Amino acid sequence: MKGRLPELVLALVTVVWGGTFLATRTALHGTGPFTLLFLRFTLGAVLVGAFVRRRPTAREAQGALLVALVMMVAYGAQTVGLRTVGSARAAFLTAFYVPLVPLLQGPLTGRRPSAGVVAGAILAFVGLVVLSAGDGLRPGLSLGDALILVGSLASALQIVLVGRFASAGNVPATTTLQLAGVALLALSGAGAEGMRATPTGLALAAGLGVVGTAGAVFAMNWAQRTVSPARATLIYALEPVWAALFGALAGERLGVGGAIGGGLVIAGALVGEFVPDRRPVLA
Repeated sequence: MKGRLPELVLALVTVVWGGTFLATRTALHGTGPFTLLFLRFTLGAVLVGAFVRRRPTAREAQGALLVALVMMVAYGAQTVGLRTVGSARAAFLTAFYVPLVPLLQGPLTGRRPSAGVVAGAILAFVGLVVLSAGDGLRPGLSLGDALILVGSLASALQIVLVGRFASAGNVPATTTLQLAGVALLALSGAGAEGMRATPTGLALAAGLGVVGTAGAVFAMNWAQRTVSPARATLIYALEPVWAALFGALAGERLGVGGAIGGGLVIAGALVGEFVPDRRPVLA
């Protein structure tokens, strides 16, 4: 049971992140997206920073700031996209990052993508086409959809980078730098928005900062010290399922086509993990 604890922690993270789609979409009614990000990540950085006991090394700091830059793209694109895209649909679009992770790992590990990974990516792409079409006959992506897919690509790169740098061990310091970096990057956009926020937006930003940011990102960095990026992405495939459930409870309708497309995306995410990779390591 102790050996499974990191995986159980990541599974809990998927529940939290599944709920953040609906919470973010609700908070955006009257609150600027970059203001929300600035508040959320500033609070997260302060909370995690309270647990820092030693300064990060130069390598840890460089890795954390690189992750922060990628996180800003991921969360920024996703948050802006959620202004016009339903939470369940956004979650399934975001789930496209799962089959992308092993594809991005290739250049870092020297391994070609396995047949299962390629098949999974193709299946997930078909799912995206069906999801974009919904219950109609013409597939197409809105600007919000496209932004969320950009965030999905950045999320895949984030997981690969966290897996590469998480073994450094100083989780509180590296997590604090990541969160603070995103907050600083969001500050200019928040200033341009006039720092506008409603009371509901402020309350949800606090909740997102404590649970969805400080808690979840800290847990992700801690757990991925021992859980491989490939195994982690398999667990992360649960995230859109929780998001769809929370969205349905809130009255959102994904539609039959959307549900089928979302199911294909999840299936594509899982295929690559169940087909063994027998290709040789590249020279």
